[in-house]
Amino acid sequence: MAVHTVALSEVSNLSLSPPLSPAVVPVQTIPGGPPLSVLDMFWPFQTSAPRTYGSPGITIRTSDGRVMSFPDPTYLFGSAPFFSDMLSSATDGWVDVTLTENQHDFLRFVYLARAPQLFAEHYIDKTAELCFFADSAKEYKVPGAIQALSDMLTSPRFLEKNAFRAYCIACRYGWEQVARKAARHTFHFGPLVTPGIAQPEDLALISGVSYHSLLLYHEACRATTREISSHDLSNCAKYEVQKFPRCSKCGGRRIYQTQNMTLPAWLTGLLIDVSLEVEGIPPDAPVSKPQHVKNALQTAARCSMCSKKVFSVTVERMIDAFFSQLQRELSAVMLAFE
Repeated sequence: MAVHTVALSEVSNLSLSPPLSPAVVPVQTIPGGPPLSVLDMFWPFQTSAPRTYGSPGITIRTSDGRVMSFPDPTYLFGSAPFFSDMLSSATDGWVDVTLTENQHDFLRFVYLARAPQLFAEHYIDKTAELCFFADSAKEYKVPGAIQALSDMLTSPRFLEKNAFRAYCIACRYGWEQVARKAARHTFHFGPLVTPGIAQPEDLALISGVSYHSLLLYHEACRATTREISSHDLSNCAKYEVQKFPRCSKCGGRRIYQTQNMTLPAWLTGLLIDVSLEVEGIPPDAPVSKPQHVKNALQTAARCSMCSKKVFSVTVERMIDAFFSQLQRELSAVMLAFE
């Protein structure tokens, strides 16, 4: 029997890019018993009976005393290249490998690289677990695992649930593109001082400089929105200024005196309300989402004669023009990544 003591950091070939699809992971449950745990899902077939045919089997012993026997190591070879490297010097016969990592560190690390989608579903709320995998992937220089974690942090499901956490993790590990995308999505949750957004375990991951950069980014985006609503409205809508909306029911018009002589006051007010509405939309979101337009139109003026709400093609064009202008301006706002 060949006996080897191996640390993951001593294995030369650790490239897991791209990771194999989790669909090919055989998952087995214990007959009559509960499903296997997440940590055990990686180990599809375990038995203490030695294999008597074909290639030699392998026994893996972790530093905390767990013993796992694999009569057919094919599943291991298909899961991660470093298993092949572990056995590169093996001779004929059963191979016994002792790892310096404990079962949790080793199995969870491999599980991330093996099935990042399943990993994301299970650990999406656990900041400490996410950092563990990031630390392991960085220490062992596994690009596939790092990419899998980056993809998970920028996935719609994760950003919709906690964009601030994604930002903090990205800042901790220097993932600039992830941090920029997460920063934009933090607008979904309102100001950073809103209770429940900045959790202590997330704040512990970043420096005061990184947090301050996000605050400045939020303020820059809000300032851009205010500037567009107060100075650029006429540029957005000059081609429509002669087509003031007329009530479709009675034909009446409603125009007020305003400092902006290019636009009617009600339309100026409406576009300002639109600007306030879109402060909560991340810059990379669709700029004409129906629910946001609907929210803004609730403030539109009504006909002075019949109280019917003014809603015409002109209004929709004005709003679309405003959103397009806003999209361009907000996309130019940069996060100061440290």
